[in-house]
Amino acid sequence: MGAPVDSFKRNGKRLPPLPLGAARDHFPFPPRGASAMWSERVPVPSCFAEDYQLGSQVGSGTMAVVKRALRRSDGLKVAVKCVRSDDEEILHFARAEYDIMRSCRHHAIVSVDALYSSATHVWIVMEFCEDGDLLNYCRRKGPFEKMQELSLFRQLLEAVDYLHRKRIVHRDLKPTNCLLKESARYLKVTDFNSARIVGQGIGSSAMLTDRGTRAWSAPELLLSSHWNERVDIWTCGMIFYFMVCGDVPFNVEEPAVKELFAAKKLPKVDWSDFETPARELAQECLAVDWHDRPPAMLLLRKALFDWSEEEAAEGWLGSFPTRLKKGFPQPVIPLNGGRERALSEPRSAGPGQYQGQPELSQQTKTDKHCN
Repeated sequence: MGAPVDSFKRNGKRLPPLPLGAARDHFPFPPRGASAMWSERVPVPSCFAEDYQLGSQVGSGTMAVVKRALRRSDGLKVAVKCVRSDDEEILHFARAEYDIMRSCRHHAIVSVDALYSSATHVWIVMEFCEDGDLLNYCRRKGPFEKMQELSLFRQLLEAVDYLHRKRIVHRDLKPTNCLLKESARYLKVTDFNSARIVGQGIGSSAMLTDRGTRAWSAPELLLSSHWNERVDIWTCGMIFYFMVCGDVPFNVEEPAVKELFAAKKLPKVDWSDFETPARELAQECLAVDWHDRPPAMLLLRKALFDWSEEEAAEGWLGSFPTRLKKGFPQPVIPLNGGRERALSEPRSAGPGQYQGQPELSQQTKTDKHCN
């Protein structure tokens, strides 16, 4: 089974170690050899090298590696996602991912700086998050404190609400796609390779294509049913559970779990580490019937997120900027037959509120083709 993964300790109780084999089921790793053959040496085109100095590797997937880099013009640290394939469709998805990320300007979404492409490669330059992804951060540091959990989860919900207002469904939210910055004070959603922009036609919100990671996928995806943007709400609930407990609430591949999903029932979940308000919030996200999952904006109106800056200053958050419940915009009408609309436009952040890192968003976006 291999060496065990470090277990978490919560309320004086140490959770049992998660064997590496089980960890692969919960948190899939890239197949051996898929990216390892080229992850150590990524070919760098001259047009890219003129603008950026490539550094060490920070992550890899089946078709891509992520490396550190420096922007030569000002020395800014960035991350570069390098995609290599002879399949034009894969490169098309990488370019589409860049286009979606370029259209987003939100403090909880990774910003992009530039795209470079060739016949077989795509390089996406994006914001660098020095604390890595949520999964590996928790493995290194253990579980978060209560206020930190709520702060990070609120940022995740804010990102999802922003995306859904723009009619974007992420479809692959999971801890490895949530990056952290500044000692894990800030969360940034990344990896939009599976994202889709919902069309305006009748029935456009009912989608059938199966994308995402099964361990975190909503029941309607696992059952190959029609689904919509509420799949992102389900994965938010799964991520929240992981932040609190350090594990997934159940194994979606078990036959008994699938049978319960088909019957619109939630499998048995250990809620012992949750206080009542947090448990109720997670349960709403994990409603098996997507009709029962509230949109992100309604979840953000929960009293659980309604703390003052003075109260936050006494806890973990320190000077973390907050938005009181009265300052939230109106909720979004759920996607239903293409009739989604915002009741009001999102308000801009007020004085002292976190606006995100400006270094990339203030730059002119670059799109270069390299021979």
